[in-house]
Amino acid sequence: MAYPETYSSMRDLIEQKLQDSGNALFTTAEIDPAMTEGQREIAQYSPYVYKAEFNLESRRGTATATTASALVDTTLDQFLSGDVGKWIYNETDRTWAQVTAYVSATRLTLSKDIMVSGESYQMFNKGCTDSKEINLEAPQQLDGALGSRLLDWLYIDKIEYPILQDPPSFLKPGQWEMQENNILRLKVDTEPPNTKDSDAPDEVWIYFAMLHWLSKLTTLLGKVDLVAGYAAGVTSIHVDDMTANDIILKGAPFKIDGVRGIYFADYQRTLTSGESDVSFWPPLSDAVVDDTTVRFISNTMDYKLEGIYADLVAGKAAISKSRYYINRIGFGQNIYRYMYEWGKLHYDNALSELKRLKYLDTAPSMSMP
Repeated sequence: MAYPETYSSMRDLIEQKLQDSGNALFTTAEIDPAMTEGQREIAQYSPYVYKAEFNLESRRGTATATTASALVDTTLDQFLSGDVGKWIYNETDRTWAQVTAYVSATRLTLSKDIMVSGESYQMFNKGCTDSKEINLEAPQQLDGALGSRLLDWLYIDKIEYPILQDPPSFLKPGQWEMQENNILRLKVDTEPPNTKDSDAPDEVWIYFAMLHWLSKLTTLLGKVDLVAGYAAGVTSIHVDDMTANDIILKGAPFKIDGVRGIYFADYQRTLTSGESDVSFWPPLSDAVVDDTTVRFISNTMDYKLEGIYADLVAGKAAISKSRYYINRIGFGQNIYRYMYEWGKLHYDNALSELKRLKYLDTAPSMSMP
């Protein structure tokens, strides 16, 4: 068995386990739904855990000028281009507005005219009303409206705050809660630092339990295609040197050589002539130069989990197919019973290994055809 498997090679392995490499009994249209269900099922026992980096927002200040539908504060030089979408609370009048444009380090454009000179304000993350809140809806391109949430996570595995402590500072169950519109609130006693300081410890690492990924791409390696390169913070790059007419699906994870982190495509793209713009989240953590290698992740399962997954899907497919033979006459033995029992054996063995993997962390075995 090759490792790591892609979607195509994993399907071949499942067909081999079913002793039907030519698809005489099991069509790909029958195996594909079982593969999707298998990805959901194994995630309940051994999910893919992804660490996402978020920031608290607690900047405060006082407006130094009265400008229509704007916030001007020349005292602190604390505004950033990434502030677009965040919320401004006028502490004097108790009014709200959203940041609609970045003008400079001392001026933001607001959705409403709420600020005059001398009034104090506080900034919060988008959709948030407290400095201990984070918006978990990852921003995505407007044409990528295939659901509001890019990261299709199952649950939050753990939260690290503050980060980089020794030992790690993981919040205990009950020290966070989910609110409406995917707003997460930290239930901690200490107030976040004023994030006007560039070195303020405002970062929060959230570990999401997610479904495992199996890539359908023919070519997993591409190249950054822009002579000038890309600056840190961008959310779209042009990629070439891939297979023509391949499709980069929403949620496809990839890495970029020399750049920290894993990125997720936020919109389905067809690689016309082997190239396309790829929009993604989170924003690029570092600058990247032309011709840098982009590595799409083939799958997120490790070697031992791949074998369990193949057995699980083969078993589910055989159990489902057995009903086709329930009223047929078999020669030598009942085909329905043989197919069902074979599938049930492989499915139960795989499920047993998944349970052991979850609770005992023992190395699983694999049932071969």
